[in-house]
Amino acid sequence: MRGGGRAAAPLPVATGEEGPSAAAAAAAAADFAAMFAGARIEPGSPNPRWFQIYLAIREKILAGVLRNGDRLPSEAEIGALFGVSRITARRAVAELVATGLATRRRGQATTASFQGTRQRQRGSIEDLLENLLILGGRTSVTVTEFGYVPASPAVAAALEVAAGAEVQHALRIRHEDGQPLSLIETHIPAAIGRRFDRRDLEQVSLQAIFRRLGIRVARAEQSFSACAALGRDARLLGVAAGSPVFRISRVVYDEDGQPVEYVTALYRSDRYEYQMSLVRSGGRWTRRS
Repeated sequence: MRGGGRAAAPLPVATGEEGPSAAAAAAAAADFAAMFAGARIEPGSPNPRWFQIYLAIREKILAGVLRNGDRLPSEAEIGALFGVSRITARRAVAELVATGLATRRRGQATTASFQGTRQRQRGSIEDLLENLLILGGRTSVTVTEFGYVPASPAVAAALEVAAGAEVQHALRIRHEDGQPLSLIETHIPAAIGRRFDRRDLEQVSLQAIFRRLGIRVARAEQSFSACAALGRDARLLGVAAGSPVFRISRVVYDEDGQPVEYVTALYRSDRYEYQMSLVRSGGRWTRRS
């Protein structure tokens, strides 16, 4: 899907799905029509229609065209803009809410929920699984490697496949303000990897792709460590060899207990920090949810 159009004027805030007055509703409809003038459904795309709509609205939020608190198009307005059913529109909005880009409250309009660049990752499981999904409108992802390789012993053990079995391998760099922030290396079982392509990884997180494919992530086993960036890693992160980096290794499992992703991520220590809130209860420190 291609996005485009001018930045719209501030949108009126609706009090519900039915929207404000007729005049205000007409003005909002005109703003949304201009905002998404260059977006369209691509029938030949491997992505379902709701996912293409999600990407179009996501682009406007991350670019700051739809700012934090701005009203998003209603399900009826999305249907009119993209020529889809209300069910399809509802699925797109649900994905925006699930990925933290929108807030939906009963009896009120759905609004954009994005407040700019984050350099800190908080310690909730949702944030960990999203893998820095929303780092800010100024971030971008470059896929430097993508293909299929034989599973090494370590990868095979993590994904519970035979050593040498075919797996999808990808290496991505996330940039912020033109500077590398993180280096993310993933291995996916080939049966799952063959269901999406390199372009998908350039647009959204793996967790969003999993939701699109109907893969329900249930849990993750994760470890944290500090290490030195060497060779290729140092070069891609834009740091001197031997510089300290923050390392996260994670295996993600679906509802059936099957591994669906093995990821190793390196974060520049000068641009990233991990936060966790703790509370004292019953003589013990526990993580606050």
